[in-house]
Amino acid sequence: MNRDLLFFIGALLLAVTLGGLVGELHGRSWTFANIAPAIHQDVRSLVPTVTIQDISDGMIHGVATGHVRLFGGDHTVQNSSGAFAIPLSQLTKIVTVIIPPGMKFVASKNGTKYYPVNSPSGAKIVVKNRVYFADSESAEKSGYKK
Repeated sequence: MNRDLLFFIGALLLAVTLGGLVGELHGRSWTFANIAPAIHQDVRSLVPTVTIQDISDGMIHGVATGHVRLFGGDHTVQNSSGAFAIPLSQLTKIVTVIIPPGMKFVASKNGTKYYPVNSPSGAKIVVKNRVYFADSESAEKSGYKK
């Protein structure tokens, strides 16, 4: 017999033997007497979560879990259990912008364009960055584009 054939037969016998052994072990059921599963408390910190549960009577009610703090102005709004109730009035910030008399255009001192004072784009400019102009020529002389 040649050497390759002997090698093939040996490998085949080894595969059949190992396959039978693995099949035998797999077919048996294993039991461990008197071993109860151990249950351990999960002591990992919680993922910070804020859950809004209800909005009623002008208040937002909810609960915060994990390492999270909710502030309303200068003080925290949740209690030791994490429950909170925030008045809706604390979530509204009204900004009044007084447009100087006779001013029809506004630009941001950080920007390159000017807008009509009552336009949506003009309304988005932060108050402290506003520059006003009485007419478009004045805005363009200052380097702003329409």
